Amino acid sequence: MEFADFQKPRRPSLARVLCYTPYCKCLCSTFLLFGCIAYALLCHFKHSAYSGLQPLWIHQHGACAQGYNLVPILLAVMLYTIYIMECWNCRRKLANMKKISIDDAVKYLNLLRESVPVVWWKSINYHYARRTRQITRYRNGDTLPATQVFYERVDTQAAGSVFIYENCGIKDITRQIAQLNKHRVTRIRLSKGFVFACLQAANEFEEQRTRFFNENEAKDDYMQVREGMELDGCDFVDELLCFDSLPFYLHPVIFWFFSIFLLSWPLRITAECCTSLLNLQLNKLFGTNYLSPSSMHYTGPLTRTSSIRSDQLEAALMDQQYFIVPSYSQAILLAAQQPTCLFSSNYAPLTNDPYILTNYGAIANNNNNDECMSLPVFPRRPLSVSRSMSYSKLQP
Repeated sequence: MEFADFQKPRRPSLARVLCYTPYCKCLCSTFLLFGCIAYALLCHFKHSAYSGLQPLWIHQHGACAQGYNLVPILLAVMLYTIYIMECWNCRRKLANMKKISIDDAVKYLNLLRESVPVVWWKSINYHYARRTRQITRYRNGDTLPATQVFYERVDTQAAGSVFIYENCGIKDITRQIAQLNKHRVTRIRLSKGFVFACLQAANEFEEQRTRFFNENEAKDDYMQVREGMELDGCDFVDELLCFDSLPFYLHPVIFWFFSIFLLSWPLRITAECCTSLLNLQLNKLFGTNYLSPSSMHYTGPLTRTSSIRSDQLEAALMDQQYFIVPSYSQAILLAAQQPTCLFSSNYAPLTNDPYILTNYGAIANNNNNDECMSLPVFPRRPLSVSRSMSYSKLQP
């Protein structure tokens, strides 16, 4: 499997912008506002419904009768309030996006390529305890004391571990960015993942992962699992907006000037058409030391340049506190990771050919489930209590 050397930003077409980012709420509210304004103008010029010079009995019937002529005005006021709130929400999202220059964007992407990946696993063992409490119930105006029985979650132990890739080696295979300075404004969407160069590296990863889960699974009735990958030494940002000079259609004064006069939707479509898009996947390749010397991803024996040393990895882990497991409230807020593609630990690789096996979170929009093999089966000792394991659900 070969990767392209360069990736270029692309400017979307008008049809693509209307298909994927139509801004339906803004468009619908704008059309409804124009309809209410047209209704009010029709009643004013054709029937003089708002002049007050005609007697009341003249406008007792029809759409512009007395009373009905105020409906489009009140509806327009409510719709304009909703429209302004939607414009404020759109502007807030744009203001929260990280904005940097093109040179700083190139330096940041190079820092992400050189960063050390940390694949971590965290588990929380817990059980449910039966509790009772006194409550007060009301029946026919009388207060009645009652005892309520409920079950409370009790966390007993938390543990964490990381993937030690000292023996298998690592290499960054992220695509290089070309012609970034040729675009005035570029929106960069970043994602991260890792892949395996051979079955031997995949089995080594799965062995460490399964060993960690098996060691902590039997410590209580239930076990909650979190797993993911971080890049040490840099603050990962999902989306960047890079430009050297701020264009007029992104200026806040221009945005609100167009928004007040119901022209926010055309301005947004213009901004989307003039903004180039770049979806960059940061990929870390594990298992380069197991490849043959003729492979394009071969990095040679374990050296300082081909793979990070164990002391460097340990220092990075202790500095970022990856071994410190969060509390229960912090663990609930952790981002859910994508499901794992597992490989059987009993499967022995017959060759070390330079092909790549994708793992969970490795390649974006990869829905091929044929590469996933059956879960590894390990002998388990009998337990006196029931056990279960809950994994994080996949977020769309």
